[in-house]
Amino acid sequence: MLAAMALLCGRRRRAAAFFVLVTLVMLFLFSSRAGEYFLVRTLEDDFVPLSFRELVDMRNDGVKTAVVVLSGDAVRGSPAGGSLAAEIGEVTLKRLFEGYRVYRVTGFPLCVSGGVEPGAEGLLWLRL
Repeated sequence: MLAAMALLCGRRRRAAAFFVLVTLVMLFLFSSRAGEYFLVRTLEDDFVPLSFRELVDMRNDGVKTAVVVLSGDAVRGSPAGGSLAAEIGEVTLKRLFEGYRVYRVTGFPLCVSGGVEPGAEGLLWLRL
């Protein structure tokens, strides 16, 4: 943007305007659903999710791994814990449930990770 501003102040106003227009269009496209699909789909297609059988085989082969659940949302100001408390939200609850399903089948340790809530520090490890 600084280059565009420098060009706008200089003699090449048309080139600067074109540069700014192209930059804004690209920013809009990459921020849209189509841009997300274009950027992320190639990454998602490269990695096929493992089946439960493959996970059990990994456990039987002695592969050291863990089930990591990343939080997705929180409900702040929960009535159960006061004004600073937070409860896990619907997205996190769904992720946690799926992580627990994988834990039940594989027996891999379950790690829940995410943002740091007020009064909490570091990672929370669940031992089931």
